[in-house]
Amino acid sequence: MHRALVGPISFIITFLIGFLLVGDSHELSDQANAKIETAVTTPPAIAPIPGKTKLDNFHPEFLDLPNLGDFEAIRYQTKLVDVFEYGNNYSRNEAIAKTGQVWLGLFETKGKYSLQRTSVRVVLESKAKDPDYEDSVRLQFDQKTIPVFILKNAKSLRPGAVATTYHRPSPEEISSRNLPIKSLTFGYYEEFHQFGDVYKLRVAAGTTVDKTKVNVLVLETKDATQVLTYNLYYRDSSTVYNSIGDLLWIGDLDGDNKLDLYFSDFGFEKGGFGSNLFLSTEADPEKLVKQIATFGTSGC
Repeated sequence: MHRALVGPISFIITFLIGFLLVGDSHELSDQANAKIETAVTTPPAIAPIPGKTKLDNFHPEFLDLPNLGDFEAIRYQTKLVDVFEYGNNYSRNEAIAKTGQVWLGLFETKGKYSLQRTSVRVVLESKAKDPDYEDSVRLQFDQKTIPVFILKNAKSLRPGAVATTYHRPSPEEISSRNLPIKSLTFGYYEEFHQFGDVYKLRVAAGTTVDKTKVNVLVLETKDATQVLTYNLYYRDSSTVYNSIGDLLWIGDLDGDNKLDLYFSDFGFEKGGFGSNLFLSTEADPEKLVKQIATFGTSGC
C-alpha cells in the first residue's frame, strides 16, 4: 500500500509527544495503520465485553495483537484507482492507469450497479508550475458516467450486475444535503443482511503486544470473527484518533452471494486519502474476506 509499515513502535506516550513536537505526520501515518487478515472461529484473546462501548470508556476486547510496527508493506497484484470518492483529480503518479488500457469499473446507473470494461484515457488537468510537483490529471472513460473505482488484474471479478447494499453519496452531495455518513469510529456497530446471512461490522477496542491502544475493525457472521485491520487509538483534551476511516461501499462485487466491502483510511496525514477493497472469493480457508487492493494519494 502507499503506507509502509515501519519498525517497531516505541513506548506510545514517548512516540505521541515526539509527534506533537516535530509534527511528523508521515511517520504517524506509517506507524498508525496495520493490515492483518485473521479470521477465526474463536476470536483471539478476548477480554470481557462491556455492555456498550463508549468513547471515553476504553475497554480492550482484542488483546496482544501484533505491534503496529511489525507489518511489512504488501504489494497487491490487483490495481485500484478511486474515482468517485476522490474526485477524479490526481497527480500523475497517483492515477497509475495509462491511456489506452482497459480496466474494470464499478458503474452506477439509475441506482443499479454493474462492473463494466472501460477504456481509460489520462487527460492533463493542469501543468505543474513548480518542478518539485507533478502535473494534475484526470481520467476519461467510454461510459458517460464516472465509476466508483476502476480495477485491473482482479482475477475473481467479471463484468455484470453487482448487488449493492450501501454506497456512500459523493462528497458534494453529502455537503449540500447535510447527509450522514457511515464513519467507522470507535463503538460503530451495524448489521448487514446479505443473501440470508447477517454480517456484523463493528469497531472495537484492542491492545497490541506492547500495550498500544488500537481501534479494531471486526467483521462477524455466524460463528466466524475476522479482524480486518486496526490502527492507533489516542485521545486527549485536543486530539482524537478513534477511527478506522469511512465505509464507502458494501455489497457483493464478486458474485458469490457473500459480503464484500470497500472503506477509506483515517486521515492521519492531512490531505492524504487511502482506501481498501476486501473480497470474499479471495478469502483463505475459514476466513470471511481478504484484502485484494488498495489506493492511496499523498498528503500535505
